[in-house]
Formats: sequence, C-alpha cells, structure tokens
Amino acid sequence: NRVKSVRLLFLPLYYYAILFEIRYIYDAELKTWRIAQLFEKISPLDERRRCLLCGKIICNVRNHYYVHFPGKYSCNLCPAVYTRSDTLLMHSRSKHPEHSN
Repeated sequence: NRVKSVRLLFLPLYYYAILFEIRYIYDAELKTWRIAQLFEKISPLDERRRCLLCGKIICNVRNHYYVHFPGKYSCNLCPAVYTRSDTLLMHSRSKHPEHSN
C-alpha cells in the first residue's frame, strides 16, 4: 500500500532504529533514504523518475523533493524559504541590505 509506505517515510528517527534494528543512523543518510523512497524509476535505461506524491515525471530528485518539503529557514521580509541558514543569510544581505546587520 503506497499510502502506508509514504507515511512510514515520515516517522520520527527513533522509530526507524526500532523497525530496522539500526543502532546508529545519520540524519543525512536518513534524508537520502527518504528521498529515494518517494520516487520510482520509469525504466532501467532512463534516469527520470516518477514522484509518488504527485505523479510528475522529473529529472532532478533533490530539487523536486523541495517542492513538497520546502526549507525551514524563511525570510521575515518576503516569502523566500531556504533549506540552509547560510543561504537565507546571503539572501538577506543581497535582497534586503537595509535590514542586514
């Protein structure tokens, strides 16, 4: 069942440790695994994949992942959202220099 398998992807980290008897797992590895589970290969010869959440066929898995799960660093002055704090800082300095320290 796809709905169950997609729900499984978003369990808290400690559930993965219990379910898969993993002693240590790194956040980056878990994120890579989660991303891989959201996309299915169309054919063995093609690099494109189908998103299991929206059905779109995409070429860049990481970029499409952020369509569904945007970053957690948002600009207070405009609707921009980033996945990294340093990228938000660069945005603030370039787009809103009057508010930068």
